[in-house]
Amino acid sequence: MRHAESQANAGGIMAGHELETPLTEAGKAQAQKAGVFLKDTGIQLVMVSPMERTRQTASIIAKELGLDKSKLVESRLVIERGFGEYSGKSYEEYLNAIKDGTLDQSQLEPAEELFDRVAQAFAWLDARPEDTMLVVSHGATGRMFRLVDQKLSHKDFHKIERFGNAEIDKFTI
Repeated sequence: MRHAESQANAGGIMAGHELETPLTEAGKAQAQKAGVFLKDTGIQLVMVSPMERTRQTASIIAKELGLDKSKLVESRLVIERGFGEYSGKSYEEYLNAIKDGTLDQSQLEPAEELFDRVAQAFAWLDARPEDTMLVVSHGATGRMFRLVDQKLSHKDFHKIERFGNAEIDKFTI
């Protein structure tokens, strides 16, 4: 699941792992609605990125699920992709840099590294005794989860559909 709407999302601001941004009131409502939706799924554990927006989302969902906070496990394996100097800039500015060929790739966490982190997260989840788990993460990380699940290459990153805020996807390990 991608975190619910953050202030950066609402403002059209890029927010890599370099930028903390809390949920908006709409985001808190999205997280609560997701928790209600997930209530009868049997989730036993939540793996969560250590960023504020994901921790807030996971905490709201855990409350709806009746999960103790000890069942929320923070992991940097599912943290957002690093966007360097683009974190804090407008999403439009970032997209324009891609379109006009001026994107400084050295500012971005390499897709291969993100792919490797997500593959490690899959392995961690696979080794867990729980049957049903939720991962609360980020947009780019969620796209990599789809790549790993589909056994595609990190080079296919931009071919994978983006996650919306509070969007839930299901994977079988």
